[in-house]
Order: sequence, then C-alpha cells, then structure tokens
Amino acid sequence: MSRYRTFVRDFYPGIGEAVASRTITRKKPNGEDETWKDVADRVARGNAMIVPEDAEQEYESLFHHMAKGTITLSGRSLQHGDETQPGSPIERFTNCLRGDEKIVTIEHGVIEIEKVAGETVSVIAVDGVLRPAKINAHGVQQVQEITFRATDNANVRTTVVATPDHRWFLKDGTVTDSIKLGDILQTAPKPPHVDPKGVVNGVIFGSSSSEGIQIPKDDPYADKIYEILDSTGHTYNVHTSGDRIYYFNQDENSGELPSTNNPAYIRGFIYGWWLAGGNKSIKDAVEVIAQDEVAAQWLIDHAAMAGYCVVRHEPVSGSLYVIRLQEDVEWEVESITPCGTAEVFCPEEPITSGFVLANGLLTGNCSTSFTSFVQFMLLLNGSGVGRLYDDDIMLVDWRYAPTVVLALDKDHPDYNESEWITPLDEVVVDDETVVFVVPDSREGWAQAVAQIEVMAFKKNTDKTLVLDFSKVRPKGAPIGGMQGRPASGPIPFMHSIYIGL
Repeated sequence: MSRYRTFVRDFYPGIGEAVASRTITRKKPNGEDETWKDVADRVARGNAMIVPEDAEQEYESLFHHMAKGTITLSGRSLQHGDETQPGSPIERFTNCLRGDEKIVTIEHGVIEIEKVAGETVSVIAVDGVLRPAKINAHGVQQVQEITFRATDNANVRTTVVATPDHRWFLKDGTVTDSIKLGDILQTAPKPPHVDPKGVVNGVIFGSSSSEGIQIPKDDPYADKIYEILDSTGHTYNVHTSGDRIYYFNQDENSGELPSTNNPAYIRGFIYGWWLAGGNKSIKDAVEVIAQDEVAAQWLIDHAAMAGYCVVRHEPVSGSLYVIRLQEDVEWEVESITPCGTAEVFCPEEPITSGFVLANGLLTGNCSTSFTSFVQFMLLLNGSGVGRLYDDDIMLVDWRYAPTVVLALDKDHPDYNESEWITPLDEVVVDDETVVFVVPDSREGWAQAVAQIEVMAFKKNTDKTLVLDFSKVRPKGAPIGGMQGRPASGPIPFMHSIYIGL
C-alpha cells in the first residue's frame, strides 16, 4: 500500500496545455494524448529504473510529487523520460554543434563556437534581440552533416554539423529534435532597427569617394538616398543635369568597412552600400560588387548579423566579387549524412532558447540550466534576483491576438464611460466569442493576461475575447492579504491592457 495520498493535477489550461502538447505529451496506444498523470507515471518509472535496488520507493516518491506538482523535471526529462532511460546517454539532453561551426557574436563577430567555450557572449536570439548566452562544452558525441537547400533557389546550399537530436525551429511553428528530409526551417530574425549613420557610411563606401556622391535624378532609389542624406544633415548642390551632388563631412568614417558588430549599424551599412552602387534589378535581394577579397569576406561574415543569407558569391573580374544577399530565406533539409563523432558545444540562451548561426540559419540550443528555473521561481515568490522579466521575454506574436473587449457592469462603483470600456449589458456573444470573468485576485489578473496570450498563441484572430472585470473589488477597498491596503480597482489594469494592445 502506498504511503502517499496523491492529488493529481492537470495541465494548466491554455499555455500549459499548448506547451505540453507541443513538447511533452505522447500518444497513448489508444490514440489519446497523455494526461499529466500519464507523464508523471512514465517519467517516474524511467527515473526509478536508474536505481533498481530502490526502484519501487523511488517511483512512488517521484510520481507522488510530480503528479501533484510539488516537483517537476526539465522539459527534456519530461519529453524523453521512460523505461529506456537507464541506457540513455546524457547526450539526449545536450544536443549541440560541432566545434568548428560558426556563430554570430557581438564580442567576437563570426567565430567558431569551440573558440569561445566557457565564455558568455551576446548572440542574436530568436526574436532578433541581442541576448547573453553561455557557451558550454558537452563532450564527444555522434554528429551528422545536414545539408539545407534554399526553397526558391535549388543552387543555393549550406551545411551544419550537429548532433542528430539538435533542436531546430520549423516553418510551421513547431520545434523538433529529430530533423528529417523535407523539413523547412523558420526564417532568421532581422535587426529591429537600422542605424542611419550606418546607412550614410554605407553610401560613402559604396560610392568609392570620401568627398561626395552624385545621385542621378533618374535613379529609382534617388528619393531614398535624398531622404537619408538630408535627415543626417548633409548638404548638396544641383548639377546642370539635375542630379544632386552631396558632400561628405571630413570626420565621417569614409571609405572604411565598419569596425563595430552592432547589427543595426551593419544592416544600415549594407543597405547604404547597395543604395550607392548595388544592382537594383534583382527582386527581393541585395547585390553589390565588392572591390577586393577583404570587402567580400567582410560582407559574407556580417550578412547574418544584418538578417541576411548569402545566396551568391563569386569573382567577376580581377579582384572584383559579386555578393548577393537575401532575407527571409527558407531552408529545406536536402540530405542528412552521419559523420562520426566530434567534440560538441552549445550556447545556453535561456530566454528564447535559440540563436543565429553565421550562415544565417536560426537554430535552437539544448537544455538550459537548472539555476535559471530556480531564479525564476524565486522571482515569482517575490525575491529580487535580477532575472530579466520585462516584455522582451514575451515570444507571443501579438499580431495573432483576438479582438479584446473590456467589459464592466454599470453598477460597479468604478464604472465610467471611457471609450475603451464596454458596458456588460451591451456585450454581444456569439459562437466566435470567448467570455472570461476575471476573478478578484492576483491570480485572476494573471489569468486574464494568459487568456490573451493563449488565444494569440493559437492564432485566434477571428475570435473575440470578452474580459469581464465586474467581480473585481472597487478602488479603495481593503486587500486582506496586504494588511488592508487599498485596492486599485479594475480600471488601471483594464487601461493597461487597452494601451498594450
């Protein structure tokens, strides 16, 4: 007889269910998805088999605590834990890249990952934001060479050598650790901003003149160049032909490749280079002529930093090279070839769990550290441990959010006729409407936000979410759990949702 009385939790509705369905649960023999109880049972049995002499006791204890939610394991353990666990290597939980694979960093530019092992570097994360990542070594593992082909150009290929269960973000929004032929990757992010100074210096570099540039009036991008140079204070004269001749300042970094690795500046520089002397007849691509091998290699090395992939690179005459860049390239797996063993490494970027490789591919990192979970748990319990928890960690694409109606009963003491408040008796409910009555608690407020996140995650743009705040206590009412301090009432929170969306 068990020494425990186990209360079994269920997956938290919404985000909890979505995450579980995507990465944790398996199909049972009857075709149904596992419940949390099933997951706890499977994982507890697998872990208990590691210590056969105490297997029964270990299973009973682990299942009890997992089932009621007093303890949980890493996502990888929940995903892979089963009766095969005693023979499973740790590599299952640390899927990585071979040491000579290159990553994009701000501190070192493009560099082989093995050369920065043990360091914390800034990488371009899944959302395009620069984020710190610890580079960890994970020993010698089996690796395979994956060849990717650009879906819109069969002649463009790139390769990555990684462990067979390396994590990849796919075009359909899923994450896989068993990549296969035909899989198409999610496109890499672009820098959220473009530095105007970078554009100007790109124009100077592309014009091959440190003094000025003559912009043909019939150049299809003349207005763009005018706008950039005018906005940065550059003066011009008008030639007799009608062309503008702009003059550069003596203190500008004229004629030199950038020394910075700032993505916004690099993207601006490449754009300016293309505006001044690039081939503008190629649709959806940036093509420039590099004057020498140094400039060509710089462009190849920095393309991914600016959100581009190199789709053409070849000498044309003498020391000239033509380089063509393209953004939003979709890469499809063309072949997978085992290639023995190698020492492997992986960045640990805990916020988005992914980063950009030097060839412009977006990829995932392996399991993050246990301390990250502990820090977040401490934060939830009110301890200031310095973890980032602002809007940057939100990976929900708010473009897919539902229409949100903020409702309040007219009899509520805080009701007013602000344009963003809908009287409860005027709310229209149909088959495409979801109504959530916001509980009068901190948890209730969090659940209200979770409702929006979940529906955005599910891409419910065609639905309406009604958040009814009528049960939330009014402004000034005492809060028992906070020594009777006065409540803010629902209005400030409702307004924050209104301006946030």
